[in-house]
Amino acid sequence: MFLLQAPKATDFDVTLVPWYLIFGLMAILAIVRFVNPKFFFKYLWSMDHKMIGKQFLISSLLWAVIGGALALGVRWQLAWPGSEVPVLHQWYGETGYLGAVPMEEDEATEYLKTQDLSEEILSYGPTAFVVKAAGPERYAPLQSDTPAEDLGLERGDIVTAIKGTYEGPDDYSEDFTWTVESKGRFDEFRASIVPLEVRTKYATNEVEQDRPDHAPTDDEIKKHTPAPEELTDLGERMFQDAVKERVIAQREEWSVPNKPGDDVVLVLYRNGSFRSEDLEWGKKYEEMPGEGYNVFMTMHASIMIFFVIIPILVGAFANFVVPLQIGAHDMAFPFLNALSYWLMWPAFIFMGVSFFVEGHGAGAGWTAYPPLSHLIDGDGQTLWCMGVWWVGWSSICGSINYITTIVKMRAPGMTFFRMPLTTWSIFITALLVLCATPVLGSAMVMLISDRTLGSSFFLPTGRAVSDTLQGQGQGQVILWQHLFWFYSHPAVYIMVLPAMGMVSDMLASASRKPIFGYRPMVYSMVAIGGLGFIVWGHHMFQSGMNPTLGRTFMIATMVIALPSAVKTFNWLGTIYKSRMQLQPYTVAALAFICMWIVGGLSGIFMAATPVDIQIHDTYAIVAHFHYVVFGATLFAVFGGIYYWFPKMFGTYMNRRLAFAHLIGTFVFFNIVFFPMHVLGSRGMLRRTADPYFYPNLHGMQPINEFMTYAAMALGATQILLAFNFFWSMYKGKKCTDRNPWKANTLLWDTPTPPVEHGNFEAAPAVYRGPYEYSVPGRDTDYWPQFEEPEAEPTPTPSEEEEAPTAS
Repeated sequence: MFLLQAPKATDFDVTLVPWYLIFGLMAILAIVRFVNPKFFFKYLWSMDHKMIGKQFLISSLLWAVIGGALALGVRWQLAWPGSEVPVLHQWYGETGYLGAVPMEEDEATEYLKTQDLSEEILSYGPTAFVVKAAGPERYAPLQSDTPAEDLGLERGDIVTAIKGTYEGPDDYSEDFTWTVESKGRFDEFRASIVPLEVRTKYATNEVEQDRPDHAPTDDEIKKHTPAPEELTDLGERMFQDAVKERVIAQREEWSVPNKPGDDVVLVLYRNGSFRSEDLEWGKKYEEMPGEGYNVFMTMHASIMIFFVIIPILVGAFANFVVPLQIGAHDMAFPFLNALSYWLMWPAFIFMGVSFFVEGHGAGAGWTAYPPLSHLIDGDGQTLWCMGVWWVGWSSICGSINYITTIVKMRAPGMTFFRMPLTTWSIFITALLVLCATPVLGSAMVMLISDRTLGSSFFLPTGRAVSDTLQGQGQGQVILWQHLFWFYSHPAVYIMVLPAMGMVSDMLASASRKPIFGYRPMVYSMVAIGGLGFIVWGHHMFQSGMNPTLGRTFMIATMVIALPSAVKTFNWLGTIYKSRMQLQPYTVAALAFICMWIVGGLSGIFMAATPVDIQIHDTYAIVAHFHYVVFGATLFAVFGGIYYWFPKMFGTYMNRRLAFAHLIGTFVFFNIVFFPMHVLGSRGMLRRTADPYFYPNLHGMQPINEFMTYAAMALGATQILLAFNFFWSMYKGKKCTDRNPWKANTLLWDTPTPPVEHGNFEAAPAVYRGPYEYSVPGRDTDYWPQFEEPEAEPTPTPSEEEEAPTAS
């Protein structure tokens, strides 16, 4: 528990909240255990692999809703930066104004209190006029001799005037840096600091400037110094003169020396670049700050990877399918299997709480690169690290179970090369998880230690942020990248390999043909798993690695495309001249192949170091990643749901809703993500709250708007799946057939749905491979593994006498 204690002193340590929730959950489970043990052992702490698979499936689907909502928040910000994000702005928005809107003094004071300024600055109060506008968090200094037209002031810009005390040298000719205490914001503002009286005269333009070398006399200063009651108009006049493109200040003409302790005005200009033509002028908005956008981006990726894709594939389908396909009565370690699911709940709690802590959660990206992930304020990043750490333990427990079950508990006759490709893919994936996950867990412990205990595993010597020395460390930031990507690149195949195996089973069943090249398919998966461990460095081509090492990673990355291509051509060979059965899982499997081909082709370009250096961290990478990990694997998940749903729940899903969901998802997915290749080619960076600050992207906002509308439609399409899933579970057409798809694996020899424990009514035996479809001479086009071969007829004595003899 001490690992979560933040170094700062607080009245209440919010990092303890997850522990309270975990202990509360344990107490609830204990109460249910004694009040209703039958319900507890059947639905909560079940040791039946099928129920555990359903628990993983439903939990992951619910988290997918949250991850999708965060994705829509990201898309909204990119389409309309600075505007209100529906629903989500209530948590992460900050009040802003579109345009110059004067505030009353008390309102301005309250506004300044929300800006994380120091008590010393707040004690002076505002000049009774503060203007806030929607737009990105960028500030430009008011230079002494800068005309207003050169300041870039536009509709929607901010002018903030804060009264303070000058504490600099007597000679004020140098720009003075006013340091502001801030959390998650800028640590410094630069501005010209001049006496309050002179600044007022410049702003109101009331002094004739016909004598460049003349300094104002005391009488002139006194004449043009506003009375205290007139200070309320100071900021308004400054802004009005600015928008009229009049010269605000010429420091060379009015050289009045500052003295420490003089009252001065700090003027900040905020430059906004979003389009405001369609927004109401002068209206308050709950805009998305940069920190909120970073949290949305970070948590969207983290949830979809760690809480959705991996748990569904490795937790849900693997748990349900693997023991049934190999003829096992259950997993090798039922208790460890149940524990692997419930270890996800601390992860759910830690990451869920991180949304509500100071700083609004983790905002360093799902890669959590130091030193940003160390320096980022608030406890959210620490809670994020703990959540990932618990996910790792859940994955390790599951992988131990899968490896042991597959190696030791196969039915008689189930040799390794009679296993279905789904089981093969889970077996290889479990080996990846077991070897790679401890590395990520160790990295998380190091980062937590850096954040809370003062260690410096990843903090470099003399690190600096914004040209200011922040502290000393003896660590290496590149070490984090090596540790993180040593896990996270195999994690891509942890998400993809199970999808490949599932699609192979579905395609063989739909095509009524044996898998084209069964053994090459197995060998290619083994090659992908092995090569996946030696290509992590292609994520680090920009890190300054030795060019020789970079070429090694580049070649290895290109080589890994070969087994991937083998699988693709084998799937196409399976489909070729087949009698394809039109089922929802068929459409999902074909969509998977399409997504995989598009993502794989773009990956070949990114493997080349010169190309990757140019497009790294642009939306070309986002497009590639989503086509492979989101598009491909999610269509495999959809196919798995439609394929195994009758066996899981004993009912069929509605075909029309299923086809509408899959077609709509395919169309809207490509509308959302294919244009990202165009954005990437224009240099649009990911994780940028307002990319239109850059001139080369000024014309890209209409594309982002179009993509955002398509993303909304994509999200709405998933309502069809949710309704179909839960409605069919209770009201769907009953499935009375053990083998509705006429498939061959042992799974289809079990009752529908299978019995709670034991799976099989009698000990199964395996007589052939899993893909014996369309065998010549058979009345049916499938030949299940569990069907005994017909015995050869034994000739009778009379038949032996009548049999011809060799002459």
